[in-house]
Amino acid sequence: MVFVISNLEGRGIIPIYEQTTLNAMPKIFILSLIILFTGSAICNEHTTNKTGTAPPVVIELCDNDWGENNTLFKTEITITNSSDLAVSFDVKFSIQEDSFLFNEKPPLPVSGPDDEGTLGIPLVGYELAEGIISVTVDPGSTVILSPVESLKLSTGAYFAAFRVSSPEITQLLYKNHFIMPAKLENVTSDSRFGVNASTPDLAEYHNKMGLGWVRFENLKWAFISPEKDKFFFDGSVPPWYVDQDRIIKEYTEEYNLNYLPYVFQTPDWATTAPPGHNNSLGFPPEDFKDYGTAIFQIVARYGSKQHPADKLLTNDKVSGMDLLRVIELWNEPNLNAEAWGPWVGTIEDFFEIFRIGAEAAKKADPGILVTSCGWAGIHLEDNIGQMETYRYSDGKTPVDFADILNVHFYSGKADPEISTVDYNVERGADPDPGDKTYEDHLRELVSWWDRVKPGNHPIWLTETGYDVDGPIGLDERYQAAKLPRVAMIAFAAGIDKVFIYRERGSHGTQHAGAGFLRNDNSIRPSWFSYSTLVRQLNGVETVKVPRLIFKDNEKIWGYLWERDGEKLLAVWSLEDDTVLPLNLGECTVTDSFGKKRVLKVNNNLNIGIFPLYISNITNIDALVNQF
Repeated sequence: MVFVISNLEGRGIIPIYEQTTLNAMPKIFILSLIILFTGSAICNEHTTNKTGTAPPVVIELCDNDWGENNTLFKTEITITNSSDLAVSFDVKFSIQEDSFLFNEKPPLPVSGPDDEGTLGIPLVGYELAEGIISVTVDPGSTVILSPVESLKLSTGAYFAAFRVSSPEITQLLYKNHFIMPAKLENVTSDSRFGVNASTPDLAEYHNKMGLGWVRFENLKWAFISPEKDKFFFDGSVPPWYVDQDRIIKEYTEEYNLNYLPYVFQTPDWATTAPPGHNNSLGFPPEDFKDYGTAIFQIVARYGSKQHPADKLLTNDKVSGMDLLRVIELWNEPNLNAEAWGPWVGTIEDFFEIFRIGAEAAKKADPGILVTSCGWAGIHLEDNIGQMETYRYSDGKTPVDFADILNVHFYSGKADPEISTVDYNVERGADPDPGDKTYEDHLRELVSWWDRVKPGNHPIWLTETGYDVDGPIGLDERYQAAKLPRVAMIAFAAGIDKVFIYRERGSHGTQHAGAGFLRNDNSIRPSWFSYSTLVRQLNGVETVKVPRLIFKDNEKIWGYLWERDGEKLLAVWSLEDDTVLPLNLGECTVTDSFGKKRVLKVNNNLNIGIFPLYISNITNIDALVNQF
């Protein structure tokens, strides 16, 4: 037998349709199974065909990954019979709710009828529709079946399973299906949710998620300044040709997304790198004042203040576009590997260029907010703490020039709740269970920042995320489960905003497989689980929320938020199939994909690695002893 996973594209499909080719298939993902019997001994064992050879049979499950809210659910089974004999099939189907994202691969097919019943459809959740359809596929033809034609689905995750059987073959096919959430209205700069982005072509997806911010990675110094004291924002700088004006306008005006650029990477004309060095962009400039000039020109153009033409180093002399509120000065300067590091220099030198950039930004627009560099890691002892101890010649410190502290964190394959290693910083390190955890470091960081920078000076976690494979990744199910959790732990510790890395990416190299979207722009389950988090925590203003303590099961995590004057409990476990030991009475339970149910929660609620959000809690007193 030969098994093939394929993608087919085309258009025009009807519920039951015979055709001789697959050219009319719609643009959807198709899970294909091709079964070829080529040996006469095998064929004689499993078929009664007079010729002694069984025909090629192709069984395909065709299903859009997602649909809009309250639209008809559509899925098709395609059966192709390339022989000169008719073949009859029974197709059993089941559509179920799927709160915990069943993602096991279907078992191998059985040659002939499944007389022992080994290929049963899994039961993963509440069953919404089921039935059996019988069909005969004529020689040399294809039949497309739509077993479910009148089922409307609301926001949530679903499991579609099909058991296709004939005298020649029995096979299970199934996949996940998601229904989009309703649009989140009135998203403002107060939004606590952002994403790392490189193109506004994907901004519509961020709008649908309900995100309020993009952290834009391509307003790089080298992309706008091909020569000293010359700046172009129109996409004319080779070899990148990034049209900065178009991009910032699309994000802010067309999609109403707040825009955070981080400005780093030294142009060739300014770098201290040896000639021909592969990482010349990562070396500091020869003259730090050149970086200050770049920051001034960016903020003068996109900030709120108008400037005289003689202060502007652009051909068009445009300023005061009023599109920029915050700017980030450099990225991860504490990663200084010569071959790839963003700052191949000392931290002391970085602090000097940081002050120059910060003062230039404030000179261009006194109202602009300046974030620190995006520090790799959240450990105070790893350079962040030096923002307090490093002294400039006038006695000031880097803390004095940062309105916002900006940090990154990656727990890799480890659960964020128990992670003791940041695999972006300590690459290849072994975890030590005795070390401080992600939560420990966050609370220590927040306490320190509150002390050295009191007042309205938040901390933003501008990078965190999970690869779906590669050296620090697992799979799409774990990505979808862990992203809401890593964000909630941050919010509860006192972090103001969280930006997920990244919007799109499927490659197995580190961080390149962490996208909400795959490289072909298809939507991963994490897009839906994070969309639910955004909606559940929309309007939550509380910070430094204590964690619920479950003494009999330390793998259960929970936070009690306040939203619109009501209590909202977010709870999950580090293991699936865990029972929540709480008697909360009647509640509204929303799963990680937005499916809502009114349930009686009486020490019987099944929880797992995907958070559940519990509201309208009847017996709120049951939570008193959990802190």
